[in-house]
Amino acid sequence: MEVNTERVIIVGGGCSGLALAQGLKKAGIPVTVLEKTSQESMLTGRDWNMATHWGLPDLAELIPLQMYTRLPSATVDPHTPIRERDELRFLQGNSGELLLAVPVQNLHRLRRSKLRELLAEGHDVRYGCSLSRVDFSDDGQHVTVFDNAQGMAPECRMLVGADGASSFVRNQLLPHEATLQERIPYRSTFLQANYTAEQARFLRSFHSLNIGAVHPIGRFDFCGMQNVPDPDRPETWTFFFNITWPLSLETQEGMDASPEASLLIVKDLAKDFYEPWRSGIGWVNPDAADTWNVWAFTMGIWDPRTPGHQWDNKDGRITLVGDAAHTMTVQRAQGLNHALRSARELRDAIKQSGDGEVSRKEAIDVHESSMQARAGAEVELSKANTEMLHDWEKFKESPLYRHNMRRAN
Repeated sequence: MEVNTERVIIVGGGCSGLALAQGLKKAGIPVTVLEKTSQESMLTGRDWNMATHWGLPDLAELIPLQMYTRLPSATVDPHTPIRERDELRFLQGNSGELLLAVPVQNLHRLRRSKLRELLAEGHDVRYGCSLSRVDFSDDGQHVTVFDNAQGMAPECRMLVGADGASSFVRNQLLPHEATLQERIPYRSTFLQANYTAEQARFLRSFHSLNIGAVHPIGRFDFCGMQNVPDPDRPETWTFFFNITWPLSLETQEGMDASPEASLLIVKDLAKDFYEPWRSGIGWVNPDAADTWNVWAFTMGIWDPRTPGHQWDNKDGRITLVGDAAHTMTVQRAQGLNHALRSARELRDAIKQSGDGEVSRKEAIDVHESSMQARAGAEVELSKANTEMLHDWEKFKESPLYRHNMRRAN
């Protein structure tokens, strides 16, 4: 890579890193993205979907208008128009009783792979990178990142870590122990599967996009569409299920996390659920491995406000964004919204310092302080929300159930 001391290098080709890159490019700032995986695995590897609504104006600020108008192509079902008003339904897991109908506006459920593909357009993305270290110039102006795989040592104006919950860049900024997520005693399993046309139509009859369930025995499940390549051929549709349940960290340490073992566990858990979970998971045939995909993990968070988690941005030369800066649990579905807000605010700070309005250090300091307070509070809320959804009595006493949402009778 050619040396460009005005360039911003972003480590991580996920949604937040690519959205930030689009925003910098839009502002006339040269940018390069370094991604550890290959381009093929970015598009064909493990995939999931994400909700965004209040983060959409931030995305619109970051990307070109013609790209934003194509955003529906990255949804789980690009053939169904986005509803201006919709609702998220939550059922009682063991009976199917409708507990809540939560009003939402302009909700986009975006496939991660398709959103990344869209946001990568027109970018200088270097795939297959294996980064080893970061150096800072003595003059306080530049930063260099070393790549073992491609032999690059590009010098740049700023380095941004957008490389996820196990961030390499975060490990360059803090002692190793401070970079680790706080693991919480819950297990999460994602299952994606295809069905016969009749089965697929039955599963989708519960909601066109997604539906949740809170089970009195302390389990939570979310299910819905992952991919609708052909709306007239239900046998091509892919559905997803996400079951989470309390499980001690000690027990999880010794668990078999293979797809086969994880599928058997989630099938056993589904027996206690009502429809559509009971049938949707029960129908999955362990011997038909080409029709399903499953993975499981221990849930965790990383709060940038926690003592010891504040990093030195080296006079505004290095910072974090997205999950690298604020790792959340998934049940509140706020990760992408906060990632987009952080990316837009960071783009504005970089542009402000580049325009000479303030020093680079001052601009990044102000941005980080705001980001850490806003997103850190959401990290804390995400943990509390996960705990509440897995405790039936807490759930029934929660503002979510009693006050803030319209009860469905």
